[in-house]
Amino acid sequence: MLVVGDSIGKSLGKTKDDAAWDVKVKKLIEDKYKNKCTIDNISEDSAIAYKGYSDIMKNDIKDFDLAIVCFGGSDQYVTTKDQFSGTYEEVIRELKKKNAKGEIITVLENTMENKNFVDIIKDVSKNYNLDMMDGIAAYNDSPLSKKDMLADKLHPNDKGYEVYANAIYKIIEKNVDAKKTVKVFGIMTN
Repeated sequence: MLVVGDSIGKSLGKTKDDAAWDVKVKKLIEDKYKNKCTIDNISEDSAIAYKGYSDIMKNDIKDFDLAIVCFGGSDQYVTTKDQFSGTYEEVIRELKKKNAKGEIITVLENTMENKNFVDIIKDVSKNYNLDMMDGIAAYNDSPLSKKDMLADKLHPNDKGYEVYANAIYKIIEKNVDAKKTVKVFGIMTN
């Protein structure tokens, strides 16, 4: 599993290592499917999609079954919607190009306030037939209050990252159960 993103991709706000959402997803996968799962998390605090694109271009990204893309929270404050749109789409294209058989899940972070940026993530996800974990909806659907899921005004705490992990895992479980295939340049692969 590859994770590329910003501070939420990195689980900033967690109090212990095993509270990171990607670690929780890994454990859920290993417990259910009895397969070893490894994580390569190249997320960085305050990263924007352009940083992710740059990291994807300079790293040997291949052989991942799953890539999770977690950008937008920082971008909405420092880039224009046009800059974000083009760069976010390039992140997806490069991941598909470098890892054609891998599944990609996009993350709509719970911190997204700019409707234009929300719409870009939704549109790119739809255009590339990607599953999107909607962190805003996951937080709204949680029985916990938002205050109980946040470490600060933006970043989830351990409970908030558990909400992320469970929502992402539900997508993975649904896709495995449905034997979802990935389109590679118009060809379906398993």
